[in-house]
Amino acid sequence: MAVIRIICRDHIRAPRLMRWSAGKATTVANEINQLFVRVCETTDFTPQTSFSPAVPTAGDLVIHFLDHRSASIIRRLTGQQAGTAAGATFQTPQGMVSEVYVGDISVVPRAIANLAFHELMHNKLDAQANSGDRVVQDIHNDGGGGLATGNPIGDGTQLTDRNIELMRGALTRQIAQYSGS
Repeated sequence: MAVIRIICRDHIRAPRLMRWSAGKATTVANEINQLFVRVCETTDFTPQTSFSPAVPTAGDLVIHFLDHRSASIIRRLTGQQAGTAAGATFQTPQGMVSEVYVGDISVVPRAIANLAFHELMHNKLDAQANSGDRVVQDIHNDGGGGLATGNPIGDGTQLTDRNIELMRGALTRQIAQYSGS
């Protein structure tokens, strides 16, 4: 079986303020992995999600966890503020950046994982600068609701069959990921 790695990067600078801990980070990674287990059913892929400094290889995904939107890697690299108060995904010359702002959303690990999956949907499906490279033009409109919604995502937001279908079809897409800090 081929492995799809979901590399989580912890950039939380004020963990006590964010109610963030190594245990919560592990729980978030496990929740993300369970979402990808559902995506990988009936494929030759198995997901492997962890907080790691590993350098991404072709096909891997990277999700960055930050305190707040003000700490945005996207803004630092591009000078632009992308996304919402909860997260963003944007293609930069250094690679695709997907980020979640932990201090600005629920402290519930499942909600954080759901938002991370949402940003990774953008990463694989619609955040490419060239619209011809996108699987869908906008996951909020074409992603099948659920974790692709443009509405707030919480711990009760569910992965839909369409979310799974789109992500399953994009597992082999190789998108260069930003791996810095």
